[in-house]
Formats: sequence, C-alpha cells, structure tokens
Amino acid sequence: MIFQETISGFIVQGVILLQPLFWMWLHNSKVWFRERVAKELFTIVSVAVFFSAWSIGVSMGYYTTFLILQYIVFTVLAVYVFDTRRSFKQAISLGFLTVWLNSFYWEAPLHLAELLSGGPHIGMLVQVWRLAPLPFLLKNYSFDKYAKPTLAVGLFLSTVIMYLRIYLHIKYWWMYPLNRLICLLLLVKVVAEAKQNAKE
Repeated sequence: MIFQETISGFIVQGVILLQPLFWMWLHNSKVWFRERVAKELFTIVSVAVFFSAWSIGVSMGYYTTFLILQYIVFTVLAVYVFDTRRSFKQAISLGFLTVWLNSFYWEAPLHLAELLSGGPHIGMLVQVWRLAPLPFLLKNYSFDKYAKPTLAVGLFLSTVIMYLRIYLHIKYWWMYPLNRLICLLLLVKVVAEAKQNAKE
C-alpha cells in the first residue's frame, strides 16, 4: 500500500486531519479570487486527482483506493451543490467540511455501539475530531426546524444498515457506500438550506 507506515504517509494523514481548520479559516476569510477561474481549476484538479488515485491505486491504511475515490466524488458533489447557493469560496469550504463531518455522522450508530460494547479507547479521539466542523457550523449558520428530522433520517438509515450487517450478517459491498452517500446528501441539504448568521 502507498503511504502506509512511512514518513510521507504520516505527513499526508496529518494534513488530512488538520485540513478542516484551513477550510473553516477560508470560509470566513477575506481572501478573494475569481469565481470562474476557481471553479475551472477545482474541476481540473478534482478530475486529475480522481484518475491519478484510480490509476496508481493509492491507499493509506484504512483508506482504500475505493474509499478515497468515494470521498473525492462526494466532495465534488457537495461543492457543486453549495455553489448554487453560496460564493465558490464558501462552497468549497462547506463541501470539504460537510464531507469531513459526514464521516462521523453516518457512522454515529457504529461509534455508539462500539462505545457501549467495549468502552472508550484512544482511537476514539480521531473519531471525535470528525465533529470539528460542528461548532463552526452552529456558530455561523442558523438551521430551520426541519434540520433535526432530516438528520434523524440519516441516523435511522445508518442504524438499520448497521443492524443488517453486524447482527443479521447481510453484507453487500454497496451498503456502506450508499449509506455514506444518502447521509451526505441529507447533511448537505441541511447546511445548504441554513441561513448564514450576520458577522459580528
């Protein structure tokens, strides 16, 4: 596997873990760039990264090639949905942040089951870090009354799929990718429909 148990691997994974801080900063920053140029560049880079990861077979520990490709597609999808309602600077920031947050959201029932069955462990610190965008979003956006019921649908779906896979041993390769995608769409919907709070 590429980037596994190497110096470059630790650096890459460190960058991945810290990148939410950059997107939170960019979202509220006064950095300016041309929207059209930024969109075209984002598209070109996204396509290049996708096909490079696919052709090389990049993987990093838990992050298999298939999973990395999923996250690339999910991020592009989220960015373009947000771009219909926000500036591209905010769209790309929210796109990366929601995909990051979604990695905890769709797995929440699994995390809860793990906690109840085995108690806390050091690895859970990384899982909790997936919630980093949550305080930022709650501070910068106001969510409507449909936000909680919408997110509850995703949690219910995740619980059902967890039960099917773990307790009934019904395992199809598409179950988790579909789970991730549906939860991401629900999360993007909630954030996209939120009203941005006025800056102090």
